Formats: sequence, C-alpha cells, structure tokens
Amino acid sequence: MRSLTVPALVIAALLGGASAPAIVARLDHTAEAKAIGRPMRPTALLIFGNPAVGAPLMLRNQTIGIDLPMKALAWEDERGQVWLTYNAPGYLAERHGVSGSTEALEAMRKGLERFTDAATRP
Repeated sequence: MRSLTVPALVIAALLGGASAPAIVARLDHTAEAKAIGRPMRPTALLIFGNPAVGAPLMLRNQTIGIDLPMKALAWEDERGQVWLTYNAPGYLAERHGVSGSTEALEAMRKGLERFTDAATRP
C-alpha cells in the first residue's frame, strides 16, 4: 500500500514538462488542521491546469472557471487506504452547460486517466 505522499508526488512529476499541465498549488489539509490543533488523516489537494486545454472550455462558458484549474484530492481513509478523487471533465462540462468542446474534454480525460493510473499503480 502506498503512502499519501506517493500519489501526490507521482502526479506532480507526471505534470512536469513543457506541454503538460502546470501545478498551480498543492494544499496540505492535514498540516493546516494540525496548525489549529485538530487531527486529520493525511489529505492533500493538488491543483493543476493547462490554459491551452482549459481556455476553450471557458470561452464556451466562463462559469466553468470555478472548477478550473483541475483538482485531485489524495486522502487516506480510516483503514489506511489511500484514495485519489477528482471531478471528471465530462461532469464539469455538463455542470456548466459546456458543449462542442469534445477535443478539450477528451484531452483532459486522457490526461487525468494517465496521471491517476500512474499515481495509483502499486
């Protein structure tokens, strides 16, 4: 079983490169909870995006900007299993009524699939 830091670091490494999405931020929710004296199982949010992919969606409907850049939450449950959670690009398009951007949505879907497969591989 992997530790929480491994999936987040694998995704971070995969997101590197000139044509890949950029990491916008990594939020360590566990550290923030600890700072106020509250215990929390390992939980981290990675925010990443690529304007070449996101901008066409925002040009269709700017409200999708509330969900972009993309986010992936790595978290550990009470049994110590690590999970990686994110909203599917198709869900985001549906939520914001974005249509006609199949190329951008497919690029996002394939990228997320590649990243999550690598991050969750034993």
